[in-house]
Amino acid sequence: MAQSIPRTLSYSELLKIIQTFQSDIDHLNTPHIKPEDRILPCLILYMCFSEAIMLEIEARGIWDKNEIHTWRRELETNGFVLDQIIKISQFVDVDMPLVHFLPPPGSEEWWGLYIFSRLLVQCSRVYIPEPRDNGGKKPDCPICGEDFMAGERYVQLPCHPTHWLHETCLTDFAAHTLEISCPLGRCTFWL
Repeated sequence: MAQSIPRTLSYSELLKIIQTFQSDIDHLNTPHIKPEDRILPCLILYMCFSEAIMLEIEARGIWDKNEIHTWRRELETNGFVLDQIIKISQFVDVDMPLVHFLPPPGSEEWWGLYIFSRLLVQCSRVYIPEPRDNGGKKPDCPICGEDFMAGERYVQLPCHPTHWLHETCLTDFAAHTLEISCPLGRCTFWL
């Protein structure tokens, strides 16, 4: 039976669904998908890149042959990416594809989704404890205060190599703000 997604989603619900879908994909045991692959956030990031290029061309208003070619190429790329997101939605068996809930290009939510997706693609890791850390203190998440467990996903924030958040905690944190910042150093990420 298909999972039911409401006809409208808030930004926070969208982020949680993206993280949940990716988590479901992570747990698949297939030779084509490796644990470090972040398929859904990566597709969303490609979509944002394409849309950003298209918006920039439209804002300049110069439509020479090269600009038209670039704009069309990005439109085709965007269409391909949206098709892949629809396939993932069908794969995880939902009633309505995720593409219907993505924010409009250039909106504040779109920029927030871009930063969130980029953190998941570039900074997400699987926690593997060091063998020499038997008696030492394990790192803990500054959001929930819990230790990282072996095999658990975390995001190593780009501001400092020791600033880690559980991926689910990042999702909850990002759901409440469009400007994702480090909860330890307060650095805002404009990747």
